[in-house]
Amino acid sequence: MALHIALVVLRGAGIVLRVVEVVLRAARVVLPGHPAVWPTGRIVMGAGWGVLPMPAVVSALAAAVLRFGRLAMHRKIRANRPPSVGFGTSAGSSPVRGLSGRQAAGKDSRRAGEGQGGEGLGRTGLFCRGTRRSARLFRGEPHPMADRYTAFLSYAHRDQVWVKALQENLERCLAAAGRPGKVFLDEVDLASGRSWVGQLQTGLDRSEQLILVATPEALASPRVADEWRSFIAGRSDWHDGRLHLVHLVDVPLPPFLGQIQYLDFRQADEDRYRKELQKLVAGLQGHPDGRALPVLPAGIEIPSPPAGRLDRALRSQLVEWLTPVLAKKVTRLAVAQGLRLEPGRFEGQDSWACAASAALVWASGQEEPVTAALRILDTLEEVFGEDESERVAALAPLRAELAARHAESPDRSLLSTWLGCVATDHEHLVPLQEQVALTLLDRVYVPLALRPELRRTADLAPARLDQAPTLGDLLALDRTAHPWTTGRWVVLGDPGAGKTTLLRHLASTLARQDDRPWIPLFESLPRLLRDRASLLDRVVRRLERAGHPAQGLAEALDRAGRAGRLLLLLDGLDEVSKETRDEAEQLLRDLAVRWPETPLVVTSRPIGYRAPGSGFREVELLPLDHLRRRELLARWFGRATGTPDPARADRALQALDAPELEELAGNPLYLTLMALLFEQDVAPDRNRTRLYDQVFDLLLEGKHRDLEAVPMDRKDTVRPLLSRLAFGMTEDNRDAEPVSSLEDRLYRPEMDALRDKLERVGRWRDHLRVFLEELAKKTGILGPHDGPDADWRFWHRTFREALTAESLHGQLQGTGGRAAVLARAKAITAEEDLSRWAEPFALLAGRVEDPDDLVKALVQENRPLGLRALATAQSLRAETVREVLALSEKWEERAEVYRRLPELIGEPRRALAVIDQLRRRTRNGNDLYFLDSATRDVGRRSPEHTAESAALLARFFDHIPPPPEELFQWIETPLDGRVPLWREIPAGRFRVGSPEGEGYDDERPRHEVALASPFRCGAVTVTRAQYAAFDPEHEPGWKKEAHHPVVGVTWFAAVTFCRWLAASFPWARGARLPTEEEWEYACRAGTQSRYWSGGKEEDLAAVGWYDANSDNRTHRVGEKPANPWGLYDVHGNVWEWTLSPWTDNFEGREGGVSFDPADVEVPSGEAPGGEGRVMRGGCAWYVADWARAAYRFNWDPGFGNVVQGFRVVLPAGPEL
Repeated sequence: MALHIALVVLRGAGIVLRVVEVVLRAARVVLPGHPAVWPTGRIVMGAGWGVLPMPAVVSALAAAVLRFGRLAMHRKIRANRPPSVGFGTSAGSSPVRGLSGRQAAGKDSRRAGEGQGGEGLGRTGLFCRGTRRSARLFRGEPHPMADRYTAFLSYAHRDQVWVKALQENLERCLAAAGRPGKVFLDEVDLASGRSWVGQLQTGLDRSEQLILVATPEALASPRVADEWRSFIAGRSDWHDGRLHLVHLVDVPLPPFLGQIQYLDFRQADEDRYRKELQKLVAGLQGHPDGRALPVLPAGIEIPSPPAGRLDRALRSQLVEWLTPVLAKKVTRLAVAQGLRLEPGRFEGQDSWACAASAALVWASGQEEPVTAALRILDTLEEVFGEDESERVAALAPLRAELAARHAESPDRSLLSTWLGCVATDHEHLVPLQEQVALTLLDRVYVPLALRPELRRTADLAPARLDQAPTLGDLLALDRTAHPWTTGRWVVLGDPGAGKTTLLRHLASTLARQDDRPWIPLFESLPRLLRDRASLLDRVVRRLERAGHPAQGLAEALDRAGRAGRLLLLLDGLDEVSKETRDEAEQLLRDLAVRWPETPLVVTSRPIGYRAPGSGFREVELLPLDHLRRRELLARWFGRATGTPDPARADRALQALDAPELEELAGNPLYLTLMALLFEQDVAPDRNRTRLYDQVFDLLLEGKHRDLEAVPMDRKDTVRPLLSRLAFGMTEDNRDAEPVSSLEDRLYRPEMDALRDKLERVGRWRDHLRVFLEELAKKTGILGPHDGPDADWRFWHRTFREALTAESLHGQLQGTGGRAAVLARAKAITAEEDLSRWAEPFALLAGRVEDPDDLVKALVQENRPLGLRALATAQSLRAETVREVLALSEKWEERAEVYRRLPELIGEPRRALAVIDQLRRRTRNGNDLYFLDSATRDVGRRSPEHTAESAALLARFFDHIPPPPEELFQWIETPLDGRVPLWREIPAGRFRVGSPEGEGYDDERPRHEVALASPFRCGAVTVTRAQYAAFDPEHEPGWKKEAHHPVVGVTWFAAVTFCRWLAASFPWARGARLPTEEEWEYACRAGTQSRYWSGGKEEDLAAVGWYDANSDNRTHRVGEKPANPWGLYDVHGNVWEWTLSPWTDNFEGREGGVSFDPADVEVPSGEAPGGEGRVMRGGCAWYVADWARAAYRFNWDPGFGNVVQGFRVVLPAGPEL
């Protein structure tokens, strides 16, 4: 108050006013640039200051005192500022970065001027936090803004789209973390009809933290500088993690900001964005520990990186050249004059590098970046050409690069127009493109994971493989670092897996990026071949149909292709007709030769796929996991607003717990269809065929529309008409055709009855084109889904297949009945026709009352077609599968069928599907062994299906519940109590076999074996309880003697058990049977006597069970003492299988052998020639001599009885 009175008394004294002015300027305190009427009087200050209210001066002085304290604290930070950079008033600029006189022009002029010569209007010029609030309260002005904001976003307006996405992501993350808060963004939080300047200042005042998005335009903007400096001046705690620097585009940072740890968003990839977003969210929550980052919720939008700027390397060269030039006053004035900038504008910059960067922003304005850069270079050469020839010469390489890029300007203009069409074509998700509310593809798209073909991926980084790479990851691989890549990819996926959407989303994303690595060309491969035109000719016609001149576009794209700047996205290789298959493959090879550096991606269903050439690498689209399902549903339910709805998604996922729906939900198409049903409170049917019926009913009723439902007239006629059209297109092998061809189909004789009913609707009479257009607009089932001038097709190929199945069902019920349908099936013989008709017949099985009878009949009439239908048909009885495949109750006879499955079914993908069905139905170790062998055989027969074969093997045991881990970590023994199950067997040497005069001929010659590395061995043979966790039906009464060794296990089943154990626990990977050398080495435990306990029978009786002491039965494991390495019952109780094939003796090994247990491979088929396998150890029913450590027994691997068990070995643990 005393200071206030003193100022009032001295307000006429110039000296006091001048002191105030100097103090405020020195403290870099900014005052409001427009008057506010106060009853206490005013102070009139120097030019540019305007009329200032007294309380504002008081507040400003208080801020100045705080500022001086901080200035002293940060003196070292400011010491590196160039001494010539000032903070005073300059002509044409606001003093100390205050609001310019043009700010009263309003919000629109602020936007228009931003980044253009620094004349953009600032959002605020206040360092005095209380001033604007006090003024508002005095006027009694209401304000609808939030009482508090978590953070204030300060940015350049040109990055508004990116920043808006950041704001939404931050608010979503804060809400998910249980700390909901608003992030102030001017485009969202400014109310109309009120002072935007005041609202902005209020937003800043009410914000706990500030996020500065650093770009060249932002740091060249006075208003952005006002915001972050005002925040610092008004917050004594700003340095406690309350100022967050988001580095979005390369730009020299002010030295002061350079001391702050920034968040690096300069890389455009999704992983980097998510990681930096996590850090920012943690910082906003006050948890900056990078080791405990928050989990991001579903629905995070990954915005396209900012574009439309000069290449960062070229810009950096210009900034680097300009920096020393601006440091000298004489040359600085020359630059300002040449670029038509106010000389004083450089004086307020924080460093000369910042000044150079800002000069480029101011001088470029809205001009195309390369053109602007060349103009700036011309000006600089003109200004310095005579006096600074050496300096100007340094610009020559830069000029050459810019000139080369400028020479492409005509191409850039054409390509920009083309890319606009691409973005428009693929912006929306069909079939809703004609609905009142468009569904943006970006709003519902979920990144899809891929599995590269495993035999080619040895040099991929493990982390990348573990995370299941996206298509973008694979395209970004450096071919030098990963020589197995060729830039040629085939994406394989089941119907509805998302192949087309994957390519469309990639094309749309690239088309909207200004700094895109490639120019996308998306095309349907079958339509391209039917059109008989070149790829570039189709592109030109597409642009012309959109109303744009296209002259020179083909040449521009060709130049881009030769430079490796195209990305070819070709959809539907499997849909190419058999007549043009060779032509399609030749086209792909020709494109690879013409544009060798241009990446190429082709999609195909696995069924019907044939590798187009050795240079292509296959990748498989993986089903959606739980998190991606949740994200897709959340995005879908929130698509109208762009805000995901995870709560509704969770409720939907709970309803999809049924096994039949669980499998379908991993498919993006089926999950989307089910989401449509959930929105109408309809429970999705578990049968695929009936699920399609539900969806078709919903679409024809118009209930999928966001506004009032508008159903199709004559729905009872439209549905069978659609099935007839689908059947005709399938029969003619047409995935799409001109709308005129569809009209022609409607006038065929078989359509007369349906057409007559349609024409009872007046507007459709004699105008069936009107009917088709209405069908497309209202339902999206059939329409021009690839653009207004494109051929018409069903929304998805599976829609056509489901409707074709409906037509087949109608034929079943018609005049010809079953005989006609089976006759049609019998006539389908060509490979391409089998692939085309397999899915409709599989779906037909879901329509009939007795699907089992239909499948049996199909197999009888056309075995290849019937077996392919069997692969995807639902709800078949197990007896049907056994009967169709001629499976008997004996596993040996079933094994014969399993061996022949790849040959019987023919098409590799269908063979794998049948194997998948069969393995899910059994836990029998013998069945699973031969199904495993059949799976591997598919990969061997058809190398292009190695990836699918490996994928099935990777999930081979997922139908068996994981066992309790403790069951395979510890064992209870009567003698020693609870002991670890796995014992360490050290590396070493020993002598195998028996000396002359002892044992049998097959145990000689005795020879030395060296084991190069240690391994782990089971302390006991596998028990009945342990085996029951794998196959409880093997010994139904196992619980009575749970700790006895399991018996009756064939060699095949024992190998399968080991594979299951290896798949169950990470520490058990590599589980297998021991070789006979490993078994004898572990049994002897360093001894050389007949038994590890000695050479006499009484020594055996002390440690093992045999015919003399066993009472002809097995005994509980661990009742006798363990050998020195901790192994029980190595002599007697049960014979133990080994991996080793039988040999009559050890001839040829006299000189000794060595091997590494870590390199032992488990055979995947039967032993060559059908020979037996070696068993060791003796058993409870055999004599003492057969229990010797060296005794070998030859046994048929397929024979199992009460005397056989087995022991498991593992690779050495880390501790070994």
